[in-house]
Amino acid sequence: MRVLVVAEAAGGTDPWWGDPVIAGGFLLLGAGLGFLFNWFSERRAARAKTKTRWDEELRQIAKSVVGAGTTIADLTSEHIALLAHDEVEKSSQRWDETGPRLERLRKRIEQHSIDLMLIGPEKVRDSGSRVAWAAVVVLGTLRECATSHTSRDEISGLIHEMNELRQSVWDFIDATRAHFGVESALRLVEKQVLDIGA
Repeated sequence: MRVLVVAEAAGGTDPWWGDPVIAGGFLLLGAGLGFLFNWFSERRAARAKTKTRWDEELRQIAKSVVGAGTTIADLTSEHIALLAHDEVEKSSQRWDETGPRLERLRKRIEQHSIDLMLIGPEKVRDSGSRVAWAAVVVLGTLRECATSHTSRDEISGLIHEMNELRQSVWDFIDATRAHFGVESALRLVEKQVLDIGA
């Protein structure tokens, strides 16, 4: 009788299917966690790839906007030099030569400003719009000044507008650099000037 009681006590503690159910539960839990980890990892990789693709596009647009804005400012500076010496005839001839190129550059900036509205972050988009607006203002004033006699006040206004264009280009550069996590271009220039002065 004694053997029977021990067998009953030992046999009643664990059903035969308990260990496989627990092992299967942990197997399903592991598979579910593995699936979730891979799913989150793939989503993060896809977002990073998309961001990298748009960042490359943004870099190309920024390069074009900066180049066009700087060229417009440089050519405007040449016109200002002619106008400052009362060489209206030469300025008018120069406008005939450079006017179509300046208009193409302005249109390029405007097109890229539209592109930035679609893919650019807010600060880059806003500074790109300011470059486009400054280019329109400069070319409108330059067209008037280059084709007619202008007063010193009008030339002074053109100089101010050209400087506004240059500043808007620098602001655009800084906004783009900030988006990419790069130090401000103006701070780099200030550091170089301080290093030269030291």
